[in-house]
Amino acid sequence: MSAVSLTRLIIIVASIVCLSNECTAASTEQQKTCELSLPFAANVAPDQEWYTLGTTPLRLTIPKFTLPGNKPRVESASLLLYYRYEPDWTDVSLKLVVEGLDGSPMVSTPWYGANHPQKTPHGRWYEFPLPRETVEAWATGKGSPGALVRREYVGGGRNPNHPLVFGSPNGSESVRPVLKLRCSFSGVAAPTPPEWSMQPPPNPVKDKVLLTWEHKAPHDFNQGAQVSYQIETSQDRSNWVPLAQLPGDKRKAFLPMDGVRPGGQVHIRIRAVNDLGAASPWVQTDKPYVQAAPEESALEAYFESPLRKIMRFDLPQRPSSPPTFFAARGESELIQLVLTGAATLDDLRVTISPLQGPGGSAIADDNVCIYRQEYINLTKPSKNVGRIGWWPDALVPLRDAYFGESRAKRPMVKNGGENESFWIEIDVPSNQTPGTYRGTVRVDSGSVLQKEIPLAFTVRNFTIPVQQTLRTSFGCDPTYLGKNYNIYTKEASKHRISLYGGYFTITGVYDVNSDTCSINAKQAEQYYESAMTGKGMPHGRSFDSINVSGKPDVNSDQAWVAYWRAVQAYLESKGWLDRTYVYVWDEPRDSDIPELARRARLIKAGAPKLRTLVTTECRPELRGLIDIWCPVINFYDSKDKHGGEELYRSRQKSGEQVWWYTSMMSEETKSLPSYFIDASAVSPRVVGWLTWQRGVQGVLYYHMALAWKNRPWENQFAFDANGDGTLWYPGTPDVIGGTKEIPVPSIRLKAIRDGFEDFEYLALLEKLGGRSEAESICAQVGNGPFAWRDDPDAMAKARALLADAIERRVGGQ
Repeated sequence: MSAVSLTRLIIIVASIVCLSNECTAASTEQQKTCELSLPFAANVAPDQEWYTLGTTPLRLTIPKFTLPGNKPRVESASLLLYYRYEPDWTDVSLKLVVEGLDGSPMVSTPWYGANHPQKTPHGRWYEFPLPRETVEAWATGKGSPGALVRREYVGGGRNPNHPLVFGSPNGSESVRPVLKLRCSFSGVAAPTPPEWSMQPPPNPVKDKVLLTWEHKAPHDFNQGAQVSYQIETSQDRSNWVPLAQLPGDKRKAFLPMDGVRPGGQVHIRIRAVNDLGAASPWVQTDKPYVQAAPEESALEAYFESPLRKIMRFDLPQRPSSPPTFFAARGESELIQLVLTGAATLDDLRVTISPLQGPGGSAIADDNVCIYRQEYINLTKPSKNVGRIGWWPDALVPLRDAYFGESRAKRPMVKNGGENESFWIEIDVPSNQTPGTYRGTVRVDSGSVLQKEIPLAFTVRNFTIPVQQTLRTSFGCDPTYLGKNYNIYTKEASKHRISLYGGYFTITGVYDVNSDTCSINAKQAEQYYESAMTGKGMPHGRSFDSINVSGKPDVNSDQAWVAYWRAVQAYLESKGWLDRTYVYVWDEPRDSDIPELARRARLIKAGAPKLRTLVTTECRPELRGLIDIWCPVINFYDSKDKHGGEELYRSRQKSGEQVWWYTSMMSEETKSLPSYFIDASAVSPRVVGWLTWQRGVQGVLYYHMALAWKNRPWENQFAFDANGDGTLWYPGTPDVIGGTKEIPVPSIRLKAIRDGFEDFEYLALLEKLGGRSEAESICAQVGNGPFAWRDDPDAMAKARALLADAIERRVGGQ
């Protein structure tokens, strides 16, 4: 979505009220409610969901807007702010002050902390009336549109700079500050303008192209009026020719390029009109479409490695030799089909014939899934790594595996001058007959066959285990997933990932007389019984690790010890103790260490067998209290001020575990592997290789759905990076079709899974006595977090060498 659309005037008709009790059909005087989403301020980070209001005021600026109809008048205006909380929970007394950008007073109201007798309730919206004349002047271009929100200290609390937390101007629409207007007007008001959801590609097009647009506020201000769309074309931007007039429920049209000479240009514009004669402004595309030369290819279709990302508008380089595709038994493998060229293909269908193998064996259709690749427009690059543009990321199944529904909400069109990729995933059963399987991938446009491409896929003569050798623990706040949480646990397991989140919660009731704690684990069992047992999970694969959360009802050391004692007994009775841990603290500061150590001692006093984890380096004051050390990946080697790899190896010999995780370390991101959208496909996959190479036993990640409370299909920028903390998408029916929500994986999630499967190759070769050979092959891919090769061909070659080495040893046995 363009920056203009982020700051657009969103006008919602909340009510239509006649100004006279004798209102008739002929009357055009109406009163409406208009809502305007304020743009983010200069002092707010672009990924900031919440704004902490301390000594720096919150500056709200408003884009230029006009009021509808003739003789418009602002009847009332107010500012809506979402108040999250007062973070320190004190008895502070403050004043919340709203001023104009010119310093003129608007609002001044008392504000109290969470522990004040008159506390201001949090987690709700507050509406502040604004001067009607001031806002009306903004609409006519007078004055400085916007406001400053600040707090004034009155007394109490811990310090005069006591903060408050509000919804950020760049947060999700559910918390963003809003200017609410009620205005009246006479006459006929123009509808709001539509927005192009596509733009002409830099590459030439042939025959026809698909035009698509959005109209998020398609209503008209005039009661009963009908809205339609007019589209016009021009080759010189002066003589415009009508192309189509479409009803208000349409959002697409085809532009014919017939009669346009090679190299000729066609400009497009659109507007919304109503049947009363009023029209929105014309909206033109940024640049024209250009007609392709006769010799330019209409359509190319070829297979590409999953280790390469194909941008939407780049001219892809076809491989000099076709990639070879293979997988072990028990492994999933991806095959990328690239469609490119100047032609537009309507009613597109991609299918694959049954894969037939040796001795009449076949790979079942249920083990083959075709995904359509979706692009996301990145308007800001990840720091030190990426670049802007349309990047491939989401993989939407043509038919989902959970409900068997078609997921083709977006028109099945390959647009001229653009690239379109489909990903074929083959999930090889553990008992599949080894050998080469052959089939045909077919591309059709309507009833016309466009391409048939033969596919050869080899099942190697060895099996990787269903259960992970490598421990994984990826965070996902269950409140983001809601009632669909169980489906997402299955999707995580399918990608060899174990989730941790708030639903594996065990509560306790402490009895001081017996010094015992009775526990309630119903929530943990409700959401994780299947994941921990493997029942109903893909391939029967259970989670290999889980974070235990919860607390007793009494906050005393004795109650905590009794609580952990009961938790350990419960986990032992379920057979889950060896796969559980307590995430004691996340990235502690020096000042946090004493409290961290105290909590860890209480855990060890009650549950000596239950492992403790902390995301920090191996600090001397925590040794003996922590069982799983989990430093950030770039602190594992010599970067760790407490000893680095040699120290971690020694802790492993004493029975402790070492995991690691990737993080947004801005100054070092360029040389570190990451899970960013605008990083290469090698980057997330190499984590599996480096994890085996360094002898690390687990991989942790903080979140898989961080962007979900904003607009994940449009923007995933967080912590100076695209996609940091978001590895899958919410597959809601309004976005992908169907009737039920499903998980939509990203290319990055698939690459992480493939890296974990590569880890299993390395671990299997080591198990078969090939440790030195595995080390030699792994060195071709990388030699540590700061020394890995961002080379798809090198990784593909190394993987093939691993498979060959394993087969030689399996054959020898």
